[in-house]
Amino acid sequence: MDAVFKDWTIKECIGDGAFGKVYRIEREDFGHIYESALKVINVPQNQSEVENAYNDGMDAEGVRSYFYGMVEDIVEEFALMAKLKGNSNIVSYEDHAVVERKDAFGWTIYIRMELLIPFYKFIKVNSLKVSDVVQLGIDICKALEICQKYRIIHRDVKPENIFVSDIGTYKLGDFGIARELEKTSIGLSKKGTLLYMAPEVFKGIEYNRTVDIYSLGIVLYRFLNNNRMPFMPPVSESIKPSDKERSSSMLLTGQEIPKPANAEGMLADIVLKACSYIPSERYEDAASFRKDLEKITFSPEEDKLIFPDGAFIANKTLSYKTTSRAATVAHSIEDESITFDDNHIENGTVHLFSDNNKKSNLGSEKQDKKDYNDYIAANDDVDSKPADSVPKDIKKKRNYKPVIIALFVTLALIVCGISAFIIYNKSSEDVVMPELTGKSYEDALLILNDYDIDINRPKKEYSNDVSKDAVISQSIKSGTILEGGETLDMVVSLGIEMVNVPEVVNLSYENAENAIKSTGLTVVKEHEDYSESVEEGHVVSQNPVASSSVEIGSEVKLNISLGPLRYKVPDVVNLKKAKAKKALEQAKMKINIKEEYNSYYKAGVVVSQSIAAGSSVKEGKKITIVVSKGDWPVETTKAPATTYYNSSNNSSPTTTKKSDNNKSNNDSSDEYDDFDLSDW
Repeated sequence: MDAVFKDWTIKECIGDGAFGKVYRIEREDFGHIYESALKVINVPQNQSEVENAYNDGMDAEGVRSYFYGMVEDIVEEFALMAKLKGNSNIVSYEDHAVVERKDAFGWTIYIRMELLIPFYKFIKVNSLKVSDVVQLGIDICKALEICQKYRIIHRDVKPENIFVSDIGTYKLGDFGIARELEKTSIGLSKKGTLLYMAPEVFKGIEYNRTVDIYSLGIVLYRFLNNNRMPFMPPVSESIKPSDKERSSSMLLTGQEIPKPANAEGMLADIVLKACSYIPSERYEDAASFRKDLEKITFSPEEDKLIFPDGAFIANKTLSYKTTSRAATVAHSIEDESITFDDNHIENGTVHLFSDNNKKSNLGSEKQDKKDYNDYIAANDDVDSKPADSVPKDIKKKRNYKPVIIALFVTLALIVCGISAFIIYNKSSEDVVMPELTGKSYEDALLILNDYDIDINRPKKEYSNDVSKDAVISQSIKSGTILEGGETLDMVVSLGIEMVNVPEVVNLSYENAENAIKSTGLTVVKEHEDYSESVEEGHVVSQNPVASSSVEIGSEVKLNISLGPLRYKVPDVVNLKKAKAKKALEQAKMKINIKEEYNSYYKAGVVVSQSIAAGSSVKEGKKITIVVSKGDWPVETTKAPATTYYNSSNNSSPTTTKKSDNNKSNNDSSDEYDDFDLSDW
């Protein structure tokens, strides 16, 4: 990890799942300790996956391409996680790195994330109340609202992907990474995810964002049902393997789900609606799901009153519409003037989604008649009594019922007229598909916000003509008349195709050029240089370096070796020793000097050199030069002195010694000290 996140230290392993391990890591800075979670994933996960790929008929290049494609898909998920970063109910992504393994085939993926408590660990030490489950639903709905804002379908909402912060906030994590890794694991069991999978996803048919509503509904059901999935035995009985299979089968075939053991009234109907087998009967979005959960208010003092006797709501406009199989009548109360007395909450409570709600909350005509007849039976002389003595509620029912009926009829006629007007205008002003190609993907989503269109996750392709993140094509042509409910596919540009630069250092220039051109890149011979380690005519260095990801068609600059640096040996024979030494030092050679007597060369003149002049040698090559010590010395007998006479003066003889004559001869040679044979 040091090569990836240098300042972080692994402290402990906190999780070991199907796709990798999770560690708690720390970083110290100015005396403060910072913590994060590090998820480490290998692609492929083991050698058997590679063998399975070969067994499927892939060659070596195909296997590498297959698994590298998985890595690319996971990196795309990182881009998605980065976009969702900063939302309080989504696990915060911090950083990632992908490193190709050197010891074996494959890649190691490091993901640094916010350090949180996994939900299952949290509930082992914290007991869940009904109010906690409702809050869990509200928090995860908020996460799904963000996903829906970005047209993202999570598709894997389950307890394993839910985490808890240190202040008790529930967060949603794992945006598609596990799903991508499932593609690499041939024998992976999907039973854990299957329990929460919407039926249409399991069947492989078209689906929309309500699949996440379904999965969250099943999660809430489980924890409102004593941690038991729908159709599982009650908590008092043990679970057999066949029970799980039976539960999954009944869910995926649309059997009517019973209400959870610990949910009544409104809460039960909210959860059952989210879990509806038919997508159109679920909540159409996470926001409406959340709003209904928020209508249920809790306090520790009210727990006994609210559960299991029913769910209550006070001082709010009610607009919940149930589509559960048990209740097919819509209930709507829109009277914000209703108030409640906290001391007598039962008298002022509006009961939603209970059996009593099959009757009108304002009283049906049949009930009014019964109340009136009961009053007449107790007061048989009511007609003889003055009007003021009749109770006000009875007078209203008796006097204003025809008016109410007339109002309802009038209202129905008005609604019919408005509907006809809307239909006429809709047919006269057709909604047409806008032109999206060339626009950025984000702009395209903003344009489509006002259209009744389901948008699939975009396919991404390289394009030399369309800029990165812009729409290349759309499955519904612009100008097409839309009827509502269509599904749109878009192809989004990845920009100009990127390729990896091959490794060509130490290759001959010809081979390097062929390797680079085969990847769609161009070659530029930047310059040539001497090299002690690289053979002449081979590549010394390249820019960009190997494995760099560059746009196709980019230049790769090469530096070619001239071989080791060579120096020409100078001719120093007949030069004086000092001049010869200077010439050899300039040729970067090491000098060894020998001195010998020589009758033909004056003392101090170079007689010979060990390496022939004009030879090419490396720097630091050793050369030996021989320098003359002059003529060989001659040993003679001492001669007698000779007496000369001066011819001009016979009086005094002159005596001359031979040694003096020799000295005179030697001295006379001084005039040749500067004579240089090399000048001839």
